[in-house]
Amino acid sequence: MLTTTVRSARPEDAERIVALVNKVAEEDRSLGVDHFPLTADAQAQFAASADPLIHLMLVAFDGDDLAGYLYASRGTTESLVHVSSMAIVVDKSRRRQGVGQALIAAMRNWAQVVGVRKLTLSVLATNTPGRALFERSGYEVESVRRGQYSIDGQDVDELLMACWIGAGGSSDA
Repeated sequence: MLTTTVRSARPEDAERIVALVNKVAEEDRSLGVDHFPLTADAQAQFAASADPLIHLMLVAFDGDDLAGYLYASRGTTESLVHVSSMAIVVDKSRRRQGVGQALIAAMRNWAQVVGVRKLTLSVLATNTPGRALFERSGYEVESVRRGQYSIDGQDVDELLMACWIGAGGSSDA
């Protein structure tokens, strides 16, 4: 197991975040993205100016090495302010060593502080390790978007997963 340190991302982490996401996207098609959507400069500006009550950017380090990154964003309308969606990337060489769990635990703490009750995410059905991590963290599949992605000529389902914090649940319960 690694000695993982999790902290809020800083503007000076931007280049390393972009490089990590791009590396994982290139070597592991299970992310569903081809590259990080921002330049390093844009990521640095976003990290410097993002409202911490709405946006969460976490980095996980093993020593000086960036091992993982998590981004979460909560709703901004009254009807969605209780929901946060997240994306997570862990370096392939650091998987199954507690990095993802540490990032998710830190995100849950943030969610509780800012009043988020429902955590959501999207994962490709083919991402078995990611799905296992999310299920261990209390996430359940809420819906399936059949053939939402086309990867290497194959249609891949997207799973929408969610986890309630505390005594949450749908109004149908």
